[in-house]
Amino acid sequence: MKTTNSTPFAPPGTDQSFVPESQNLQKLCHSLFLRLHAAKSIISLFVALSALTGYVVKAGRLDIVALNVFSGILLLAAGSATLNNLQDRKLDRRFTRTSGRPLACGTLTVAQGKRQSVYLMAAGCLLLYLSPNGLFLVLLGLFAVACYNLLYTPFKMRTLWAVIPGVICGMIPPLVGWTAAGGHLGSQRIWLIMILLGLWQPPHAWMILLANADEVRASYSKNLLHLFSTAQVCRIVFAWVCSFMALLVLLPLFGILHHSFFSISLVLAGVLTIGCYGWGLFISRTRRNYRHLFILLNSVLALAMVYCILANSIATTIYSSTP
Repeated sequence: MKTTNSTPFAPPGTDQSFVPESQNLQKLCHSLFLRLHAAKSIISLFVALSALTGYVVKAGRLDIVALNVFSGILLLAAGSATLNNLQDRKLDRRFTRTSGRPLACGTLTVAQGKRQSVYLMAAGCLLLYLSPNGLFLVLLGLFAVACYNLLYTPFKMRTLWAVIPGVICGMIPPLVGWTAAGGHLGSQRIWLIMILLGLWQPPHAWMILLANADEVRASYSKNLLHLFSTAQVCRIVFAWVCSFMALLVLLPLFGILHHSFFSISLVLAGVLTIGCYGWGLFISRTRRNYRHLFILLNSVLALAMVYCILANSIATTIYSSTP
């Protein structure tokens, strides 16, 4: 009896040898998506961008060391984020916003998460070690991981003071880049960048609370919404955002931004952000607006870091080409 090498329901004339390859490609893409989701890829890119900012502000150029530092911090942050998802997987199942995370819903196993976390952090430490002042960079990176995974994550459900190690963790990456470029710890410029990131983190987290206020009040044991009303939290967030924007305006005064275009556009972005926050926090309080304000705050910080990188690399190029 003659057999055919076809599958049911396939269109006539279809080459069935491509079907398994297509399925394998879909599985590979799906697996990659789950891995990136578990590693909080967008946040990890943000962290790596802050390290690159610290490097370029000091070195004034984009080179192989800059790429090394960016990649090392990206991998280290991704590994730390994966470990955070492992630690929070039971808690994440209680929230609509986080219940679909791969480790929370079981699409990635605990063993897979552990391996991913270890491999990513090991690769990140190796890249940092190969950079100038490598051992010190590795120690700084591991200190940030300890603040995030050993202090902030376990204690955020128990005390509001857990925000302190969380803020410190976010301030370390630009210092890693700065140190790799040969900068010393007493410089006002790097401390301004670090404090800027420290001021950004609380309102970043509080906007998530406001956007998910009902679930947060019902599930969290310790959070700002248990101590204050929504209106009071909105006033606190607005004060922090104004402080963040005021510090953002100081970047040109400390020689971190060299071009008037970057300085003026950053000031305009800050004024626009304060106006949007005033409207969204005091006039039109909706979950949708809270999400938009969350995105806006992150976008302004990303814009500031990109401006710092471009301004300092462009300035060095101009000065070096001047006879």
